[in-house]
Amino acid sequence: MLDPHLEERIRALVIEIISRYLNRKILAVFTGGTIGCKEARQQLLFCQKEYNLQVDLMFSKAGSAIHNVAELSQEFRGQVFIEGQDRVERWKEYTAIVFAVLTRNTASKAARLLLDSYPAELMIDALMYGMPVIAVKDAADPEIEEWRNIGLNRANAELRQAFQDNLRRLESYGVRLCKSNELRQVLEKILDVRVEQKKAVSSSSTLRLDKRVIIAEDLMPYVGSTMELEVPKGCIITPLASDLLRRHQIKVIWRP
Repeated sequence: MLDPHLEERIRALVIEIISRYLNRKILAVFTGGTIGCKEARQQLLFCQKEYNLQVDLMFSKAGSAIHNVAELSQEFRGQVFIEGQDRVERWKEYTAIVFAVLTRNTASKAARLLLDSYPAELMIDALMYGMPVIAVKDAADPEIEEWRNIGLNRANAELRQAFQDNLRRLESYGVRLCKSNELRQVLEKILDVRVEQKKAVSSSSTLRLDKRVIIAEDLMPYVGSTMELEVPKGCIITPLASDLLRRHQIKVIWRP
C-alpha cells in the first residue's frame, strides 16, 4: 500500500495536470493596429467564455497608447504585460499566442527576423518553441476592404506585393494568419474543441451518463458548461471526477 502522504501528493499532481488541461491559457498580444481589432476582441471574448480559457494580455508600446488597457483588462480579467515595463517570463505555459491584431510593422520585422521589438521577438520565440501562433492580419494586409475605406489602397503593384510577401513569409514560418471574423474558428482548431459535444450540452441543461463508473475524462468535454449531471443510482464516481464536479459546481442527480 502506498504511503498516505505520497498517495495524496500523487492525487494532487494529477488534479493539477487535469486542471491545466481544462483551464488553458492564451496570451493575446495587442499591437498598435486598429483595423479588425474590435471583431477580433469579440471573438476572443467568446472563446474565453465558451471554452473556459484564461486570457492574459500583452500590449506593445504603441498598443498601450492606442488601446484602453484598463477596459481590456476588466473585460478579460487576465494578467497584463506592457512592452518596456514587463516581460512574459512564463510564456511557455500558454496554449497559444494570439496577435489581435498584427500590424504592418510587426509583420515586417518578424518576417525579416528583426527582433528589436518585443512582439516580434515573442512571435519568433514561440514559433521556435513549437507553440501555435495566430495572427489576425486585417491591419497588416492592405488588400483587405477596410484599407480602401480609409483611402490607403492606391499603392503600386510592387508595394502591395511587398506586404503580401511579408505575410506569406510569416505563414511559411508557421504563423496561422486569419481575418478577424475567422479568429474563433482558427482558435477552436488549436484548442481541439469538441464542437458537436458542446452543441449537445448547450441544447440541454442536463447531461445524462449511463455508466457504472464515471472518470474525470468523461467530464472533460463538458466542463465550463452550465449543466447538471444525471447518473444511475449506485454508479461509482472516481475521486478525480468528484473533484472536477466540485470545482466547477456541477450538480449531480441520482437517477433510480
